[in-house]
Amino acid sequence: MVRFKILILLLFFSFEVQAYERIISLKPNITELVYDLGLGSKLVGVTTYCDYPSQAQKIDKVADYVRIDVEAIVRKKPDIVLGAKENSLEKQIEFLRGQGHKVELYTFGTVAQIVSSIHSLGKTLEVEDKANNLAQKIEEAVKNYTQQAQALKIKPRLLVVVGHNPLVVVGGHNFMDELITLAGGINVVGASSLPYPTYSLEQFVAANPDMVVDLVMGTEKETSLEKFYQNFASVKAVRNKHVYKLNMDRFRASMRFLDGLGDLAELVSQFKKQ
Repeated sequence: MVRFKILILLLFFSFEVQAYERIISLKPNITELVYDLGLGSKLVGVTTYCDYPSQAQKIDKVADYVRIDVEAIVRKKPDIVLGAKENSLEKQIEFLRGQGHKVELYTFGTVAQIVSSIHSLGKTLEVEDKANNLAQKIEEAVKNYTQQAQALKIKPRLLVVVGHNPLVVVGGHNFMDELITLAGGINVVGASSLPYPTYSLEQFVAANPDMVVDLVMGTEKETSLEKFYQNFASVKAVRNKHVYKLNMDRFRASMRFLDGLGDLAELVSQFKKQ
């Protein structure tokens, strides 16, 4: 009888440990978080945009930013598929669920949602202690940056560019808008009801920001800031050479956004009004 109970316990423990041995991630930031949680070796499928850490580039691709290859996912026989509620394709997700696959979706629209999703992800993947540590790191960083921002004597008005042709900027009530505030800046488009509105030349000139931070050019080393912004010469930021480029990838809604926030806060702290 005792041996039987021990066997049952061993089988149960084995099942729990191996419950998620084959994980698929449908978002680059989720891929990064899976690695941060120490489970990168369990990933069997990622997206074509999952390029960090470098090991992720070697994993088979089962999706891009707007399309999920459900057949490729089914062939991988995953124990769980992880995705984001934003921009998720409901039809394909429901198909996977209909085939008996476990699919969990998370929200990353704000800093608070990132922290909450890390907790949820840790609970789902049974690494709650590691998730708690990651969440605590974010919360402590937010507290520190908030204090630094409050101590700044000058808060420059920022325009953050996230797209070219058309020009797309960071609007209000979103993750990047929060980071601008945490860095000590003021988002000149923060009052917009759109998270990422398209901007015209006239709107850019009218906004007249003190600083421009271009996240697109951060991934294009050969692109000239001067050449791209030559049509905005009357804008204070351009005229006073306060146009900078930062790598957009460092602002993904994973632990790496703390790196991007650090980059942005450093630029803001060094700003001198002209």
